[in-house]
Amino acid sequence: MRKANAILAICITVLFLFHLIAGSLKLFGLMPGGGEWFRILSWLMVALILVHVAIGVKLSIDTIIASRKAGVSYLRQNKLFWLRRISGFAMLLFMGAHIFLFSGQTPTDCGTMMRFGWRRSWGLWLHYYCI
Repeated sequence: MRKANAILAICITVLFLFHLIAGSLKLFGLMPGGGEWFRILSWLMVALILVHVAIGVKLSIDTIIASRKAGVSYLRQNKLFWLRRISGFAMLLFMGAHIFLFSGQTPTDCGTMMRFGWRRSWGLWLHYYCI
């Protein structure tokens, strides 16, 4: 299962880099955006991320259960283990803010951030000031 999770991480990274380049070109006005293929690839990336998270949660629970049975205090000894979980959770929060801000019906309305003022201010605060 760890090998499948590693392959998923590579696929997510490739899709993320494509998303990054396409989004940058769209925001600079060099490429038209909002195409159906871009939307499909974006949601495919979200689905892969959710599968990656589910596998990661299962492996984390298995690790914690095994450490309890062995009597080893794995929670305190392996700081890298918890650093990866915390940073992954933070990236999920930023991904949620990104999806919330830029999901919309048309490419010009910037999604929900133009329709709900209070959500826009919360989303902008989370997206820009927490980095």
